[in-house]
Amino acid sequence: MLMDSPLNRAGLLQVYIHTQKNVLIEVNHQTRIPRTFGHFCVSDHFPVGCMKVGTSFSIPVITSARRELMPSSDPTVSAVGAFAYGKVSVEYTKMVSISNYALSAALICVKLTTAFEEVWGVI
Repeated sequence: MLMDSPLNRAGLLQVYIHTQKNVLIEVNHQTRIPRTFGHFCVSDHFPVGCMKVGTSFSIPVITSARRELMPSSDPTVSAVGAFAYGKVSVEYTKMVSISNYALSAALICVKLTTAFEEVWGVI
């Protein structure tokens, strides 16, 4: 879903895949990826000084992802757990909840990219 987003098609999204065998893959924005893939974490490769936003449904829900998550001029990383157990081990700058319910990683990605697209005027 990330690769299908207008944000990606406009060249404004960077996607990396970190495999279980410790291989890091930078994904070209024109790449078409299969719909399922094993879990990954790229926290060692985040931009220096970026705001790291973690997601959780066990904290109070924010009222607007657009207002709460939009970056200043600095890069922002949104960590979304895409596996059935465990969590991404990162010291987050901020933790947010965008729903009262546990959402799939795919839906969280859609909600986040939509918020960025709306603020940046990417259609």
